[in-house]
Formats: sequence, C-alpha cells, structure tokens
Amino acid sequence: IGVRLYCADSLARSGRLDEAMKHYEIVLKRMPEDFRVLNNIADALARKGDPRALDFAQRAFQLRPQDPIVSATLGTALLQRDKLYEAIQA
Repeated sequence: IGVRLYCADSLARSGRLDEAMKHYEIVLKRMPEDFRVLNNIADALARKGDPRALDFAQRAFQLRPQDPIVSATLGTALLQRDKLYEAIQA
C-alpha cells in the first residue's frame, strides 16, 4: 500500500490526476480512515474541478482538524463550491 500511495502522490504532483486516482481508490479501500489519503484524494479531485473533492476534504478535516494542509484543502474545495464564508472558517 505504501508503494501504491507513493505512486499516486507522484502522479498527482506531475498532473497525471486520472492515473493517480486509480491508485488512490485502491489505497482508500485498505485505508478508508487515513486523513492523508482522504486529503490527497480531495486535493486531486479539486485540481480536476470534481465536486466530490468537498466530501473527501470534509472527511479528512473531521479526522485531523488542526492540520494546516487538511484545512487548506478543505478551504479550496469549499471555494470551488462557492462557499466563501465556510472556506474562511476552514
């Protein structure tokens, strides 16, 4: 799982988001409550403009509300859904 997650993260960083999502989906099945996995999926989906990003970002935030990276991802996902007030709170 660690290697697959590394591959997904590397693919996402290089902009190959569809390929990254295939790996993330496999990792998510094994680690459904890992805030890093949820956050990275949210980030990849947000970069694609996919509205599902908000759900993953909220789940990551519930698990790790004090993490600044998770908060930033949630804020981005909220902004994409035109939820400015909520984004400022994140």
